[in-house]
Amino acid sequence: MMALAKWFRSCILLFSCAFLACGESSKPGLIGESPADDFGPQQDVGALRQGLIEDPEYSRILELLSREFVENTDYEDVSVTLLVSAGEGRGWKLGQYQGDQLWYPASVAKLACLPGIFHRMDQVGADKFYATFNEDLTSIFTNSDNFAFGRVVDQVTYTENFDVDASPDSYPEWLRRRTYFNRALDHYGLLEGQRVLMKTYPTNSGDLPLLAEEKVFKEIGGNRLTTNDAALLLRDLAEGSILPSHTSEIQALLRSSRNSASSIVGHDLPPGLEYYGKVGYGVGRIGDVCYIPNPDGSKVVIACFGYYDDNTPGIDPLLTRQATMGVLTEAVLDRLSLYPVANKVMAKASDDQNVQRTGTWTLMPGNDLFPTFFKPANASRATIEFHMLVPETGKYQISYAYAPLRKGIPFASCKVMQQNTPILDKPVDLTGYGNHWYHIGQYFFQKGTLTVVFEDKLQVEDGLIGISAVKIVPVLED
Repeated sequence: MMALAKWFRSCILLFSCAFLACGESSKPGLIGESPADDFGPQQDVGALRQGLIEDPEYSRILELLSREFVENTDYEDVSVTLLVSAGEGRGWKLGQYQGDQLWYPASVAKLACLPGIFHRMDQVGADKFYATFNEDLTSIFTNSDNFAFGRVVDQVTYTENFDVDASPDSYPEWLRRRTYFNRALDHYGLLEGQRVLMKTYPTNSGDLPLLAEEKVFKEIGGNRLTTNDAALLLRDLAEGSILPSHTSEIQALLRSSRNSASSIVGHDLPPGLEYYGKVGYGVGRIGDVCYIPNPDGSKVVIACFGYYDDNTPGIDPLLTRQATMGVLTEAVLDRLSLYPVANKVMAKASDDQNVQRTGTWTLMPGNDLFPTFFKPANASRATIEFHMLVPETGKYQISYAYAPLRKGIPFASCKVMQQNTPILDKPVDLTGYGNHWYHIGQYFFQKGTLTVVFEDKLQVEDGLIGISAVKIVPVLED
C-alpha cells in the first residue's frame, strides 16, 4: 500500500511538472521558470467603479444592525458591505459598516485568488490547465478543499515550500512569485492594502505555516481582505466586468443552491433561488460573500466578516458561527426590504402572544437577538407550540432554528396542523451542528393559521430540547 501511495504521488508530481514544463527546479522552492505576469493594459478601475453610489441610509441601517448584533451575541466585532443594483443603467447603491477594515478572511481568500488563477489559465492554455487542475479547482469551491487549494497555489505561482535557512538565496524570488495573486488583484484595482499570499491551513505543506511559509507569515502577515473589496470583486466576477471570457466558468464554480451549507447568507434565502459566493471559517473568525440575482431582476451583494468569542461557557461555538451571523445578514435583507420574496413568516420562541409552552422552559442567556428557550435536563416532558399566519395559499418550506447547547440533545417530534388537520408528524434531530435553519420539508399550506408543535420524545426525565424559532418561506418554482 505504501509503495502504491508513493507511486501515485510520483505520478502527480510528474504530471504537475509537465503542466509547467518545469523539469528539475534550479533552486529550492522554485518550480521551473515563472512566466512574466503579462496582465496586459491596466484595468480601467474608474470604469468598474462608475455608478457606485454611496447610500447614507443603507450605511446607517448596517451600523445600527451590526452594533445591535455585537451587543447581543458573542461576536466582538463585524464588518458588513451591501451592494444593491439601482436598476438597468442606474448604477449600484453602496452601504457599509467598517467596510475598509482588514480581516483574516479564512477560505474567502480562495475567491480573491480567482483573477490570478484564470489569468494563468490564459497563459498556459485552458485544455492543459483543466487537464491538470479541473478536479482541484472544483473541490476548492465545492468543498473549500484546503489541500486542493495548496496544490493550485504552488503550481500557479511556480513555487513550493522549502527550508529557507538552508537556501536563503531562493527566498526573494520565491516571495516575488508568491505575491502573484496580489499583483493580479492590483491589476483590477482591488488590492488597496489587502494581501493574499498564504494558503489556508491545514494544507498540502503542513497543518500550520512552516519553513518559508512560516517566514513570510511572520514577516508580512496572513491573508487580509475587506468586505468592501470582497463585495466588489464578487460582483465584478459574477457580472463579467473582469475576466469576461471566463464568466460562465466562474459562475459555475461559485454557484450554490438554496439548501447549500456552504454559505451564511445563502442558507436563509428562499428555496429554488441560486446564488454565487464563498464562505470561510477560522478559529474565532468567519466570513461570507454572496451575490444574489433576485427573481425580479434586481441584484444584491452582501459581504460580512466577523470575530467571535470561541470560549463562551455552556454555548456550542457553532452557535456563534454560521448560525448567528446568518441572523445578522437576514436582518439586513429584511430591514432594507431586499429579501428576494414576499410572504416569509417567522415566529420566535420568545413571542408570548403567538407561542404557547407547556412544562418547564428556561430562556438561554447570551443571545438576546435570537432568544432560545430550552427544557432543562431535570424537567418533565414539555411542548412548545407556534401559531403562524400563512399569508397566501401555496407551497412553502418550513424550517426550525435552535441553539445546540451540548452534544446528546435528544430527538423531538414536530407536528404541523391546519384547521386541526395534520399535515406532518415527524421526528426532528436536535443533535446536529451547522446552519441556523434546519429544513423540515416543503409542503402546501392554505391561507390561514398554521400550528407547529415541538414535543420532547424522551421516555425519561433527563433530556433537553432547545427551540429558537420557526419560519416558512415560499418556494420559488421553475
